[in-house]
Amino acid sequence: MVACPGTVSAPAPGVGILGSIPPPAIVFGGLRCNGGRQVPLNPLRYGPYLRAVVHGMAQDRLPVSRRFALGPTPATSSTFNGLPGVEVPVPRTDADAQPVGGVRFPEVGLPLGRLRPVSLPPVVTTSSGAVCGNSGGYAPFSPAEVRRRSSAREYLAGYRRRLDGLEQGRYVLRADRAAMLRAAAEDYRAATR
Repeated sequence: MVACPGTVSAPAPGVGILGSIPPPAIVFGGLRCNGGRQVPLNPLRYGPYLRAVVHGMAQDRLPVSRRFALGPTPATSSTFNGLPGVEVPVPRTDADAQPVGGVRFPEVGLPLGRLRPVSLPPVVTTSSGAVCGNSGGYAPFSPAEVRRRSSAREYLAGYRRRLDGLEQGRYVLRADRAAMLRAAAEDYRAATR
């Protein structure tokens, strides 16, 4: 557990306050997302970002909202529920298939893979238990692609710079910084094996 000054304790980095992301056995087995066919899941550790929001709420001092740059409604597909008759703009994406705008986490600005598919099918709104669309797939870059984009040293320097900005904007707590940097170093090592 990590204590957020002035708030309740929160789980350690990598585990969200609301619990960890469901394991593949539940996502693909129990929920039958993606027709039961396993794909790597989005590896974003949301715990540090969620802790900063909870801390901001407890201090009545939330970070400034940053909106995504929106694009047109895509066609209805297995990964997008178009809601007939309703315009549902979605975030535009960059060359790495990452959303444009919003809060740019280091994992978004320095991707080690692409979010593919962004939402696991079926993406439906038929019941509160239809949650497959809340999980996303992930296509890791090859080790050669990761190395081509940056060395370990460059990757971690960029990660630190992005954390600096996020900390200044209150999107990350200083208490989470060291663990996030350790996790980033391990993520880079794993991506280049």
